[in-house]
Amino acid sequence: MRLLLVGGGHSHIQVVKDLYYAKARELYSGDEELELCVLTDGQFPYYSGMIPGTVAGLYDEKQCQVDLVTLCDAYDWQFINGHVTKIDADAQVVTYVRAGAEYTITYDLMSLDIGSKTLPALDPDHSRVIATRPISTLNTKLETFIRSFDSSSPEPPKIAVVGGGAAGVELTFCLQAKCEKLLGKPPMMTLIDSNETVLSRGYSKWIVHSIEQVAEERGIELETGVKVKSYDDATQTLHMESKTGGGVQLQADLVVLAAGAASHDWVAANTNLAVDGRGFIRVNEWLQCANHKNVFAAGDCASLDEFDGMFPPKAGVYAVREGPIIVKNLTTLLQTPKTEWNDCSLTEYKPQGEFLSLLCLGDGTALGAKWGIPMRGKWVWKLKDHIDLKFMRLFDPSVTPPPHKTHHATEAQAKAEVQAATEPRPVPSVEEATGHLIKAPHDHEDFDDQLHVLSSMAKDDAFRQQVLDEAHKHNPLTAESSD
Repeated sequence: MRLLLVGGGHSHIQVVKDLYYAKARELYSGDEELELCVLTDGQFPYYSGMIPGTVAGLYDEKQCQVDLVTLCDAYDWQFINGHVTKIDADAQVVTYVRAGAEYTITYDLMSLDIGSKTLPALDPDHSRVIATRPISTLNTKLETFIRSFDSSSPEPPKIAVVGGGAAGVELTFCLQAKCEKLLGKPPMMTLIDSNETVLSRGYSKWIVHSIEQVAEERGIELETGVKVKSYDDATQTLHMESKTGGGVQLQADLVVLAAGAASHDWVAANTNLAVDGRGFIRVNEWLQCANHKNVFAAGDCASLDEFDGMFPPKAGVYAVREGPIIVKNLTTLLQTPKTEWNDCSLTEYKPQGEFLSLLCLGDGTALGAKWGIPMRGKWVWKLKDHIDLKFMRLFDPSVTPPPHKTHHATEAQAKAEVQAATEPRPVPSVEEATGHLIKAPHDHEDFDDQLHVLSSMAKDDAFRQQVLDEAHKHNPLTAESSD
């Protein structure tokens, strides 16, 4: 019996670790030996949530990488380095390439977490056009371009980022910070989106207003309501078209594409897995492939039939939440005879409608968004940094080794630490809570009070609504509409 994970994305790094804690090997019911294998292209997958901070120089590259070889070794998985080119799901065979040679591997149970590529708003083959994916080469490409720019030139570099979603917004601010550090002067930054505003999907008008304010403060131009058409290398001109049909031109030394996700071409062309109209793998509510129940998919590559592939968005926060579902459902199948797999009761994935969004602004501050409220300052960045580094430590066996490979704290010590970390705090007043979230000075760094407020709001619907009502009294858009 071979369980094969293809790809090392945010969901699968959890599977490698958490199948151990789910006691998958002990619960396995088959007569054959259980083989656990990971097949992915590269030893060091990146955590996308830390990429903007890496671009800004707030992290080095190693901090946002997971060492899959070390992780697999710690939890008794076989690691195979290779680029998948074909999947025959009927024959249960995966074809991959390594060092120019072609290989195949069979499986009984498989999960795919292979990410996506950048939506091709422009041909990325232009020498001055860089796509954000693959993530592994993004920072190097950006740094190479910036260092090639003549820092003695009186003109700053002109950089355009295409795509006004969360990724494009973060990249714009962080790329500005990177240029300032490397060149000693800010570039002329333009953020472009085809919608009427940036952050047009899933963010309140108040949050959009806040990011527009930050852009104005930082001298970043927002070019919205236009569609990118072509780029001329010779004249370094980006050609766009407005919704009214008029032409718009922008001088740009560099164009960075961050306009969304597209499926890898080989998925639709070289597999017999069911795919949607965009080439993403169709899955049901249990994250099983629509036409092969022994295959699962998670992260960007998956398309939920329940929502016709339009929800959830292609964002790492959803892939992280899908990981535990994949763990539970793989464990269930492993402890069930193959002949009964079609009748198994599996765990349903219910994508969250609301989550804490933390956008790195590249200068040691961040903009947070939760329940439509914007939060900004150093404390927001410190909170994001804390959450991201805590997540990454989970997958560093030298920091959090599996129990069978460590002799650190006793069970009693561990319980004491958990109890100390969860001592109850009194719920703050509505006025105090509102003040912590939207009135804290931008240079305020400690986030304990803010995190306590957010946790209290998540647990108590009535308290949350009271805080939201109070917060909206300070919403500048509400104030403007009442004047």
